[in-house]
Amino acid sequence: MFDAPDVEDSDVHTFLSPRLGFAYPVTENTVFHAQYGKFYQMPRLIDLYVSKNYLNIMLLDHPYYDNTGFPNLEPEKTTSYEIGFKQRLSSLAAINITAFYKETANLVREENWSTDIQDIGFMQNTDFGTVKGLEFNFTLRRFHNFSAGVNYTLSYAVGTGSNSNTLRDITWL
Repeated sequence: MFDAPDVEDSDVHTFLSPRLGFAYPVTENTVFHAQYGKFYQMPRLIDLYVSKNYLNIMLLDHPYYDNTGFPNLEPEKTTSYEIGFKQRLSSLAAINITAFYKETANLVREENWSTDIQDIGFMQNTDFGTVKGLEFNFTLRRFHNFSAGVNYTLSYAVGTGSNSNTLRDITWL
């Protein structure tokens, strides 16, 4: 079904991932900190490639649905911001409060293409998501063989590729 002329080289993706962070001691007991970073992650190999033999068998013999992969997927990219402060309460206790914001683009989503014979899924970079929140951390240093830490994170995440039925929907039905 597929021959050598049907195949072409995929795109090459090259990115820089800058990261910058700093901390500034405001007082002897208080430290202000901030961070910025860009991160890239390659898609899963199963989303990129399907072997020629597997694809031929699935397209000719499979009666329902198949996912073909897409080798020109771009890496998922994330831009992250963080700002906060750490306050020493005593020689044994400290709190750290941090606000964060993260944008993620080029998330992989399956797009469906219907034919008279079967449905075929193509992976595409069509989704986007954001996460924002606050993190609260209390640390009690070791005192008489006892130490403790409490962490609470409040976050709000939204994305374009999911809904309340995402886990319920089965793509091949």
